[in-house]
Amino acid sequence: MSEDKFLSTVGRKTAGENTRDPEQGREHGAANRPQDVQSSHTEIIQHQRRTHNAERLAQVGYWEWDQSGGTDHYCSGELAKIYGISVDEYLERGNLQEHVAALVHPEDVARYQRVTCPESVEGNKYEVEYRIITANGSVKHVIERAEYELDENGAPVRAFGTVQDITDRKELEVSLFESERHNRIWFENAAVGIGRSRLSDGKMLIANSKLAEMFGYESADDFLANCTHAEKYIDAEQRRALVDNFANKHEQVNDLNFMKADGSMMTGRTYDRLNSEAGWLDFVVVDITEQKRAEEEAAKNEARLYAILENLPVEVALKDTDGRYVYANFEFENRFGLSKSDVYGRTAHEFDFVEKTEADRIHAEDRHALEDRVTISTESSFIGRNGKPGVEIVTKFPVIHANGEIIGVATIAQDITKLKRAEEAVREARDELEIRVEDRTRELNESESRFRDFVETSSDLYWELDENLNYVTLAYSDPHDIGIDNSMYIGKPRSAFKPAGMNDTDWQKHMDDLNDHRPVKNFVQTRSLSADEDHWLSVNGKPVFDEDGTFAGYRGTAKDISEQKLLERMKNDFISTISHELRTPLTSISGSLKLLAGGALGDLPSKAAGMVGIANNNAERLIHLVNDILDMEKLVSGNMAYDFHSLNISSLVAEAVKSNDGYAIAHDVAFVLGDMVPDAIVKGDDFRLTQVLSNFLSNAAKFTPAGGQVTISVTADTSFVTVTVADSGPGIADSFKDHVFGRFTQGDSSDAREKGGSGLGLNISKSIIDDHEGTIGFKSEPDIGCRFFFTLPIVK
Repeated sequence: MSEDKFLSTVGRKTAGENTRDPEQGREHGAANRPQDVQSSHTEIIQHQRRTHNAERLAQVGYWEWDQSGGTDHYCSGELAKIYGISVDEYLERGNLQEHVAALVHPEDVARYQRVTCPESVEGNKYEVEYRIITANGSVKHVIERAEYELDENGAPVRAFGTVQDITDRKELEVSLFESERHNRIWFENAAVGIGRSRLSDGKMLIANSKLAEMFGYESADDFLANCTHAEKYIDAEQRRALVDNFANKHEQVNDLNFMKADGSMMTGRTYDRLNSEAGWLDFVVVDITEQKRAEEEAAKNEARLYAILENLPVEVALKDTDGRYVYANFEFENRFGLSKSDVYGRTAHEFDFVEKTEADRIHAEDRHALEDRVTISTESSFIGRNGKPGVEIVTKFPVIHANGEIIGVATIAQDITKLKRAEEAVREARDELEIRVEDRTRELNESESRFRDFVETSSDLYWELDENLNYVTLAYSDPHDIGIDNSMYIGKPRSAFKPAGMNDTDWQKHMDDLNDHRPVKNFVQTRSLSADEDHWLSVNGKPVFDEDGTFAGYRGTAKDISEQKLLERMKNDFISTISHELRTPLTSISGSLKLLAGGALGDLPSKAAGMVGIANNNAERLIHLVNDILDMEKLVSGNMAYDFHSLNISSLVAEAVKSNDGYAIAHDVAFVLGDMVPDAIVKGDDFRLTQVLSNFLSNAAKFTPAGGQVTISVTADTSFVTVTVADSGPGIADSFKDHVFGRFTQGDSSDAREKGGSGLGLNISKSIIDDHEGTIGFKSEPDIGCRFFFTLPIVK
């Protein structure tokens, strides 16, 4: 538009616009000098141009109407442009509000009229936002601001205002709203945790639902309410390192350990951006806990696999598809004297110790395994680094990735040189073994024949039990001699054949020995052939174990000792008779000798007194011997009487030591009490236990060198009390240790014989302690001494 055209259309005034005050006219005329008029005209045009540009850039139009002196309207070109009409069309309307109302969007008309009505305007000003429909049908958003001037009656006489086109702004607002809505939807429904925290203390400012869920909270609000400082969800040291790293860059990725609401830990990968001006940290968190665990497990598995490969006793190597080594284990390196750096990246053709023909063969096998996807195994010879020949089995197979791609070939080589040599040795040994087996079979047949001969000519019965203690063998020259029928025993358990007349205690002890796999020694049982004929059998056996140490059964013999039993009974009867017949005259003789020795018949000559003393000592020894024999007879016949009651064993021992002090004086030794446990109560016969102690003390006094000492002690544990008598004599010879508790036994040394004794004392003592449900024993060290002891159960 030309400047003249622009000025002609900027505005128009109705009739009366040329009316001037005379005075004003004079002044006006005075100023209408040509140069002044031209200057004013130029200023007006410049002012109008500036105003027009300002309206155009701001998209703001100006209007006014003035009814104080007549009808006077004004409309700027930008206003007409906003409404989509010309200035003339706008000014030709008599009622401007009605004209504008005709352009207002139907939905906004009522509100427009209500706001712009002078009666409803507060403070003579109004502002209203509405839509208009232009002539071409487009919709615009405008905002109108105006002000009324009222006369003295409050009626509007003048109004002016602006109309601004805010269509672009509205569209931008709508766009921003939609964008914000979409962002909010994305924010809330994101598959990752999104949040914002304050850098100063770590307080959570913004969080989506996924972040709250990852940290174990029910909602984002719950998460924000609880995570008011960093210590609620992250370790202080990790957070310090995170903040320090922002000194170098404001964006970073970190793998951090977070503490969840329930106290458990989560590993998260965070993508962090620092807004240093605002003082907050925006971040995205991805839960990689399972990924980390999987990576750690994969690393462990890789380490395990590496350890296995490195320690396998076979050579393992991996090559890529070009035949270059990418891995070789320790066995491979050791055999060829190479390091991994010597192997990696090289082919078989590049090793100077591999001949070309051999390298070609290796390469061909590799290609065969790769191209045909097969496993091949070959046996081949090699020369080791020691220069010696060997044999190995080589297995090759393709290495296939999970996606099906072949990425290389694996080789496993096992040195079987020793195996080959062993096979040859086995073949030779097998031939030799066959010869030995034939010889051994012949020997076994001969041995079995000899065994049958022995059985047929022997008086012993041979028996065998399996691992379940069932009879599997009974061999006897004539089983009917002792009333045994093999068919009654084979396949049946030993427990089913309790001998008639045997007490339950002895039989149970025998079965306990068998069940505990203890040897059976001299187990005596009867076998009744008829009402008036019994046979006695002495059963001996040993447990049998296989090469693995597993119990396999028993083997043993049963010897008919009926004649021996008869002889023993006759001997015992004879000894008993002799003992009883000797006891009375010996007692009388001993008493008389004591009277003579005591001077009852007057003083005896010295020689006579010596002879009487010797006779008295011998009489005493005979009485002790007879008493021991009588005690033995009672024990053997089971007629030994006991008076069992509760007693303090330490008190009993002290009294026994005191009563036997004469032995110590006679042999120039000292009885010394050692450890004496107080209040150890046992159940026993004090007379018989004193008899055992007297036997221990007398023996210890006899064998302790003059000037020595015998130590007596009483100790206890939770179940048993142990009484020990320790001497400092020469000890017991190894050859005699198995006979110490036998009848009529003494050491064979001349020194032992000089000490005297019946040889029954320890045997009687053992029987007494056995009847007290205790144990008896000794420990001997040559030239140091011997310790005899017995144990008794403590009364609970």
